[in-house]
Amino acid sequence: MTSALHLEFWHSGGVDAEHYELSAVYATDYADPHLKGSLDHRGSYRWVLRDAGGALIASRGYSALFEEWQSTVVGKAGHFVERMPETHVVPWVKGSRLCMERRSAAGFVPIMELQLPSNASTLPQSSDRRVKDLHGCRGLCVLFVAEGYTEEEESRFDAHAASACELLLATEPFATLGSHVQFKSLFAPSQIAGIPSFPGAPGTRYGTAYGTLGMARYLVCHNQHALRQDVAGVRWDTLVVLANSDVYGGSGIFNSCACVAVDMGPADMGYVLPHELGHSLGGLGDEYFGKEVTYAIDGEDAWLAWEPNISALDPDNQVKWSDRLGASVVIPTPWQHESYSRAMREVVDPVANKEHVASLLAAEPALGTLGVFEGARYRARGMYRPEVDCRMFSKTAGRFCSICMRTLEEAILSAGKSVATLGSRGPV
Repeated sequence: MTSALHLEFWHSGGVDAEHYELSAVYATDYADPHLKGSLDHRGSYRWVLRDAGGALIASRGYSALFEEWQSTVVGKAGHFVERMPETHVVPWVKGSRLCMERRSAAGFVPIMELQLPSNASTLPQSSDRRVKDLHGCRGLCVLFVAEGYTEEEESRFDAHAASACELLLATEPFATLGSHVQFKSLFAPSQIAGIPSFPGAPGTRYGTAYGTLGMARYLVCHNQHALRQDVAGVRWDTLVVLANSDVYGGSGIFNSCACVAVDMGPADMGYVLPHELGHSLGGLGDEYFGKEVTYAIDGEDAWLAWEPNISALDPDNQVKWSDRLGASVVIPTPWQHESYSRAMREVVDPVANKEHVASLLAAEPALGTLGVFEGARYRARGMYRPEVDCRMFSKTAGRFCSICMRTLEEAILSAGKSVATLGSRGPV
């Protein structure tokens, strides 16, 4: 069996350019889950591993906070530069070359290429971490990771992790596929309790903070180097950082991690945790529009919607899920677009508005019908979603739409077909 190389990068650049800087290399046990012998077409980025003769060994698609940052500064006056940590763990194959690529309108284009080294020191495991089994022993492994808990709060984290596990096992598709999912938790203490309201504040173990990219609710784990060092040597398929906070917030970055404020209340947690896993595990896109975001939504990249639940119309008036549409479905499919848009614009009382939007969607004649509904990925026009309502669209949906459900089911059931390797250290 092969072993793996733990590669720490700095993902750097400005508005129109980017590059990867390799900062550290370690030998470790498990490679990130990946496709073996085929190209991964998901994500805004991917790494591709080929042998000395150019034959494809493996690939893994992913998304990155860096591209989101680029979107927030595009078109603004001034000189902008950012530098963000990323870690990728790849199979260690003698003589192989790794290429980091980014999606473009012309397909994936190379950013960086490097030959994997023949020697590397062993990545030391954190001495203060504790890993526990919560549910199951096979299938997709969801690893809950503590953030913002002090040494004295381990039992508090254990209770939060158990609650998160119970929540997901009561939520489709995890409920039906519970025998194909396992949950684990990893506790490692932070210096302080709680989560800062802005990035860069000291004290948390992984630099998790609210206010990322200028959005108060955007709760992101910034220090991916520290996070991935702590989880090294543990087999997992998807990471969920449980942030010790009762303030509403979360994030999910595909094949990176999800992050949620674990103590924000049952109703909000019941929405945010599945929603963010939709992003990080399933590669699902946000279907909502009318809420404030700092992303540029009109640039060229905004139209490169690779997510399976988001689509523009192609020249033949087709979308990604057209093969599942009935012959009688009208494209675009009518719904109460104007009434919803007006409700999202004219917010006076947030609580009353939430109830009004929920009743509006509940009364929608096309509710639960697969179609081509305009309004998705922060855009009121020009982008489409599969159903009127979904966990990726509203807080009150209560379920994933059929396309999102199928995508998550496939992600769960395919665990193990992607490879996480363990063996004697050293290239094969």
